[in-house]
Amino acid sequence: MKLLFRILLICSLVSCNGNAQKASVDNEYVKQIVEQISDLYKTEYTFPDKGKEVSSVLISNLSKGVYFNHNSYDSLASSLRQDIFNITNDKHVQVIRRKPIEKNKDPQQPSVNEFFKSIKNYGFTNIEIIDDTIGYVKMPVFFPIRMDAKAKDAADDMMKRFKTCKTIIFDLTECRGGDPEMISYLISYLYPKGKKVHLNDFYYRPSNSTMSSYTDKVAGTPLPKVKVYVLTSGKTFSAGEEFSYDLKQLKRATLVGEVTGGGAHTVEPRILDDNFELMLPTGRAINPITKTNWEGKGVKPHVETSSDEALDKALEIIRKVS
Repeated sequence: MKLLFRILLICSLVSCNGNAQKASVDNEYVKQIVEQISDLYKTEYTFPDKGKEVSSVLISNLSKGVYFNHNSYDSLASSLRQDIFNITNDKHVQVIRRKPIEKNKDPQQPSVNEFFKSIKNYGFTNIEIIDDTIGYVKMPVFFPIRMDAKAKDAADDMMKRFKTCKTIIFDLTECRGGDPEMISYLISYLYPKGKKVHLNDFYYRPSNSTMSSYTDKVAGTPLPKVKVYVLTSGKTFSAGEEFSYDLKQLKRATLVGEVTGGGAHTVEPRILDDNFELMLPTGRAINPITKTNWEGKGVKPHVETSSDEALDKALEIIRKVS
């Protein structure tokens, strides 16, 4: 089962790339694309009823000629995305206009892979030690370990630097998503060696199955006594929210900042052809404690403040209790 949390930034980094065609898009081609999307939502969208509704509306609009006469693939993608979002209110929904395929590139390579490859230091973009006892890391994504095993090495190196810290601050104010495997790996460092903690369940619509994530062994030394703070903002999304939500429900961290974006669905890339790709929400998180998730409502922090002031507020709290 592939579990890939949606990166919100893909909208600007992928779907708007490429040269927009100014001539009208062929109607027969439009029909083919819309029917493919309709079928995928009907059979694979995480909520079957909503998936059927999306399928029905798309086919109805197609029969009315709503999607004809677009002057670019980008315009068509935007129109389809908006219609799907209007039904699902799902922030993970994306219809992506693919980049022109470069020579020697695999045409079946999802656009999101290129995004991850552009991320500095596997998502650990800024690592500092504050006041000699506070570890700080800013993370724009939770990098998929299965994409590059060196991502785990980077996590190990960071936690090794924090080995003597009394507190760790995870700054997720700019985190737009990532992969559950990295979430599990980092949280595993926050519990004693050998302790198995149930973090989350994921329902997967295509196979009508559920898988669970737990803490696991780590390569370095666990830090079960370290205090943890997580900084959030309205931009914190998807995997960033799962990390925050998991630790909040486990009472393992103090969250400081703003209510998060509200995206709890897992997504998978579906390449339609050389021009179009979907980020399709095929699953959803189910927390084992609350039996629900943060979809549509976000994760509420313990201490609410603006994202710009979240770090200063967290440091104020830490210094006061030290």
